[in-house]
Amino acid sequence: LASISLFSLYALIKYLSIDPSLGYRLLTSAFAGGASSLVLYEACDAVSDEDDRAALVGGVIAFILVALYLGADSLQLSLEAKTGIANFLGWSLALLAPRTVPLRSFGVGAALLGGLFLYDIFFVFGSDVMMTVATKIDAPVVLKAPNPPDSIQPYALLGLGDVALPSLLVSFLGRYGDAKGERA
Repeated sequence: LASISLFSLYALIKYLSIDPSLGYRLLTSAFAGGASSLVLYEACDAVSDEDDRAALVGGVIAFILVALYLGADSLQLSLEAKTGIANFLGWSLALLAPRTVPLRSFGVGAALLGGLFLYDIFFVFGSDVMMTVATKIDAPVVLKAPNPPDSIQPYALLGLGDVALPSLLVSFLGRYGDAKGERA
């Protein structure tokens, strides 16, 4: 499913010269807003005794972050500010993955990581599909870190799949260790 959606975006950009950025950006921002609302709720809940207030504060901050991200160009936010907000929204999506997709066995996790390895070989290293989509569509689906000033690209990119999918296996192993009564 991920391969189909990635290649569809690539085909729209490369062969049909259609820019799907706005729709994709709105959709991923909505999901990232929900994820960051949950992350912020848990952070606020950890420092506050008022559960209702934590949910409200988390939701309001997430809404503001999504609004700032979507309006960054109009608001003339710096590239660093926009990147920081996008990284937070993306990181929130990655943190949500192990909670929403619990693995049931080690074999499934190993197969998932093996599939990711093959996926990366083809889409990242074997073609320009991933880099075209990652650099042409502005959405919080990659984590960006600044490169040194003399680099060709201003940012190093790390796809959320490279963070979220291994976290599924780590989460499974943590649950397995808890069930066995083992502590790290």
